[in-house]
Amino acid sequence: MLQRPFHFLVLALLFFSILPAIYSAENPGPESQKSISEAVSSYYQGDFEQALERLLYYTEQIPNDNKARLNLIQLLREAGRFDDALAEIGQLLESNPGTPEYQLSFLRTAYLAGRMDLVISEVTPAEVQPEKLFWLGLALSARGEDGAAVKVMEKSLALQPFNPSAHYMLGRIHFQNNRYEKAQDCFLRTLTQEPNFSMANLPLALSYIALEKYQKAYNLLLSAAAISPWNKDLSGILQKLTRDHPELVQQKQERIEKNRQIAIPPQAKPIMEHRQKIPEIRIGLAEKVKQLYLKTGAAFTLTNPEGIKSFTGNSGAVLKIDMENEAIAVYSAAGALLFSSNRKIILSYPNPGATTILFDVEYGGGSFWAGRADRIYRGTMELLPRKEGITVINRVNVEEYLYSVVASEMSPSWPAAALEVQAIAARTYTFANLGQYESRGFDLWATVVSQVYNGVSAETNSTRTAVDATRGKILTYNGKPIAAFFTANSGGYTKNSQDVWNFSLPYLQAVPDPLSHLNSSFPSPEELALWLNNRSETYSSNPKYSARSAYRWTLWVPRLEIENRLNLGDKLGNIVAVTTVGRGAGGVVKQVLIKGTSGEHLVKSDAIRSKLGGLRSNLFIVEPKLGADGRPEYFVFTGAGWGHGVGMCQSGAAGMAAAGYSYESILQHFYPGTKLENKYEIR
Repeated sequence: MLQRPFHFLVLALLFFSILPAIYSAENPGPESQKSISEAVSSYYQGDFEQALERLLYYTEQIPNDNKARLNLIQLLREAGRFDDALAEIGQLLESNPGTPEYQLSFLRTAYLAGRMDLVISEVTPAEVQPEKLFWLGLALSARGEDGAAVKVMEKSLALQPFNPSAHYMLGRIHFQNNRYEKAQDCFLRTLTQEPNFSMANLPLALSYIALEKYQKAYNLLLSAAAISPWNKDLSGILQKLTRDHPELVQQKQERIEKNRQIAIPPQAKPIMEHRQKIPEIRIGLAEKVKQLYLKTGAAFTLTNPEGIKSFTGNSGAVLKIDMENEAIAVYSAAGALLFSSNRKIILSYPNPGATTILFDVEYGGGSFWAGRADRIYRGTMELLPRKEGITVINRVNVEEYLYSVVASEMSPSWPAAALEVQAIAARTYTFANLGQYESRGFDLWATVVSQVYNGVSAETNSTRTAVDATRGKILTYNGKPIAAFFTANSGGYTKNSQDVWNFSLPYLQAVPDPLSHLNSSFPSPEELALWLNNRSETYSSNPKYSARSAYRWTLWVPRLEIENRLNLGDKLGNIVAVTTVGRGAGGVVKQVLIKGTSGEHLVKSDAIRSKLGGLRSNLFIVEPKLGADGRPEYFVFTGAGWGHGVGMCQSGAAGMAAAGYSYESILQHFYPGTKLENKYEIR
């Protein structure tokens, strides 16, 4: 499993292969503009093959038009027609010998095609350009020349240290040669530079095991298994580790039990003035729970919905909640049954500042943010018995809920105007979505499915100040709260709701970052690839408010992983192609067609990100990496932004706030045509 060459796993491949905007003339003629325009139109309307054929025909007729040829090369690469792409790049190099951008494009294409001989023949170890050394290192590794590959890649990194793929490749070579300490260091650098590089988790864990760092391996495998529950390799190694070292599980349980005893629920400062005017909201914290431990932060009462049956207890009580025969049973830490009901159980406090600790709560299974943690919440807790297990709900007033949401969704250290924008957007989203999950007993989820709500521990003075400064303020359109969606990073261009979710709202239209260098809402394939491969300066790219791997990213996804995520079996067979089908403003992908040996499958909207390997956004280009059998072994996604991209860009809002924009002007930029109103007057 781990002895195969992993040269093809390198994620930052496209970071260093930028197609140039070098044209045959300073001002391409009208025929070229018309031909490219027609191809672009087909590309955005979802007819990829027609776009490709138009460019093929035109470049045959007008062979000196470099602009058209660059677009053709990009589509040939996306289609996996690498021999044709190499031939087209060869023509560019023949007429423009020594052009660095064309040389890099050639090396990139040759590597994706599996033509390591071409890469090695074009670059020598004496080269001083880090990108070329990177390609040479990959090719040497693919040929099994590990010693030479290490020297070349280390030289490349010395010249250009940010390259998670190079660190990963070095880690693989060191691991395969039993240099586990060096392998560990390389994998850690990989994940530091690109936290979404999940393929580094397993070899890092195995490096820990080889170094007898069993606790670190155990913790990493638990986290990685939560993120990728379908990965049998991860679960298999975790099971073996716990069989060989059962003390790891025992020690973990002992730490959890000790924490229950020593943890002290804090007293939160409640809003008292006009408190009765602030509406409450029900937040879903967890579902299908079989057992849960919690600790009370003040004198408490347990009741059923009618309040007929009740139990009172003291502050600091550890309660064990079990699901038993379709009813909920509440036990003391000593095991005494305190309360039971086959209906909802309500845990409430007379003290409005009381909090409750929920211990070792699992959240986000199957997503990049999955994990387990203790969480502390204000307000009332509700426990609903369901056939699959207990649903855990927190009932809290909206403003105190926002104290946590703003801090959970945006860094508390960001500019005040940005935090105020977040407070208003989150408050608006809350009122626009009340009752969204009514059939499941609550209004909103505590995760990115709705808004991230991590409880009292996330609150800070700056986020409470932002909520208080905007108290009651929401955005409306035609007198109603708007669907105030927001996203971590738009990549420099927000998205139309129509392009992402197939519904259109006038205030959720694609808008470029005020500093955007993208010249068109519908860039050509070559222009889009160039834009996605460059970290152009925008408010969204401000390094204080945007991680490098969030604004621009590259992800290699194994063909097998996509097949496992789709879980279509014989209906699809082995995947042979992944093709974008239609794009919206700014280049966002609307649909993706998966072609297999036994059938086809269309993936749409938000499902694209999860089904295709945990992509950060739907703004990307995708190209195959061919294996020895000529079939795709990996698919290389190069993209921009993090999240769905609709509405307010959190990084962009912070960048604009730092540049002096007010929260009102930022809101109007991201939600044009909306009105700022008071939902309730409680000052």
